[in-house]
Amino acid sequence: MSFFYWVNRVHDFLSGTKVFPLLASLEKSERLPLGQIRETQWIKLKALIRHSYENIPYYRDLFSSHGLMPDSIRNFEDYRRIPFLEKKIIRQNKERLLLKGNKRKGRWRRTSGSTGKSLDFFADEETLRYHRALMMRSYGWWGIRPGDRRAGIWRNWNHPLSIKTFTDVVKRAFLERSIVLPTHLLHDEGMEAFHEKLKSFKPKLLFGYPSVLAMFSKFILKRGLEKVDLGLKLIAANSEIFYPDQRKIVSGVFKGVPVCDIYGTTETGLIAFECPSGAMHLIPETTYVEFEPIPGSENQTIIVTPLSNYRMPFLRYDLGDLVQSRAGTCACGRAFPLIDIKIGRRRAFVVDSEGHKIDPAIIQSVFEHMFPLGQNPVHQLQLHQTFPGRLKIQVVLDANKNTEGQLLTKIQQLLSQKLPLISFELIRVREIPRDPSGKQRVLITTLQEA
Repeated sequence: MSFFYWVNRVHDFLSGTKVFPLLASLEKSERLPLGQIRETQWIKLKALIRHSYENIPYYRDLFSSHGLMPDSIRNFEDYRRIPFLEKKIIRQNKERLLLKGNKRKGRWRRTSGSTGKSLDFFADEETLRYHRALMMRSYGWWGIRPGDRRAGIWRNWNHPLSIKTFTDVVKRAFLERSIVLPTHLLHDEGMEAFHEKLKSFKPKLLFGYPSVLAMFSKFILKRGLEKVDLGLKLIAANSEIFYPDQRKIVSGVFKGVPVCDIYGTTETGLIAFECPSGAMHLIPETTYVEFEPIPGSENQTIIVTPLSNYRMPFLRYDLGDLVQSRAGTCACGRAFPLIDIKIGRRRAFVVDSEGHKIDPAIIQSVFEHMFPLGQNPVHQLQLHQTFPGRLKIQVVLDANKNTEGQLLTKIQQLLSQKLPLISFELIRVREIPRDPSGKQRVLITTLQEA
């Protein structure tokens, strides 16, 4: 282990955060058989159910109105009798979902609001400790250890890597050892400066939103810098759906560097992490996951219960994401259940003139497959829909005015061939702004509730 690994361990001991002892426990639990994992999950879930009924006003009233008592929920099937929790319910009942008093310390947090509106919630210290330990363990699957240098393309405000105080400077230098390219600097000059820093900094890990990792990869390809050794051992994508075409671009540019996907939310923490064998493993120590069938679809809605947050429990939280549960086991030997992430927001569909819902990834793939890798003049795109069957597409093009019209016509003709029930309008723009969180929304629609 490196010197900075031991710096992190000593800091953990002296500060009393006790993340490393928890990490050691988690590294043992990941090798348990599935039956034992389920037994432990049920013990944790049963305790959380009783706590929620006895201490959280919202759940006490909810249970009473549905004729439920903690003792009447005897197994996972009984647990399904509790109604779903949704974002709008949390916003309407924020105080009634909160454990009063200072029994469990923690802090208020806010989601990015990438679906249109942010969500405030309280995360207790145990939840935050588990999240740190789980990220350490999951990165450890890929050989990334605490104290290893890492770089991110991320929002800069209200993020743990933001430097605000002298303490932050010390943490950045000796504990996190990280550099960040803020997403508002995603222009050629900013990416060029960041690439220069990476050459000397030599991080083992590069992380970021899939859309910005793809954008940075395209920049490297355009500048002919793909052969420059940056010292990377892993590229990790999170906070957005990692579409196959984005992954292909990133993997094609950073040849030989493994790429992994991370699935989670700010309010639930880590839900799933991809292992080196290529499977997305659910994280059962801190989340209980259910799969709600969707009539007429092979996809399922994912329902998540975080198991460690007693200060503001979320029982049967409907994220609005579509997944597919996978049977079988993984070659890595871990018994954790497997899933495939299909679509990031359940309601984020394009709607054609006959009311059919279309995954925006289909439209993205038309753009990606129209041109060879490294020769795509479309740098960014964003879909806007206010009426069924009509779609405006904003595009950032690398084309002069003489070829712009011909290029847009070609794209529009191909889109119309692929999706004849949609009328397309392509608009060239200088840039596509990101939302306040730093993410880039692929589809902005007023047709369904976000």
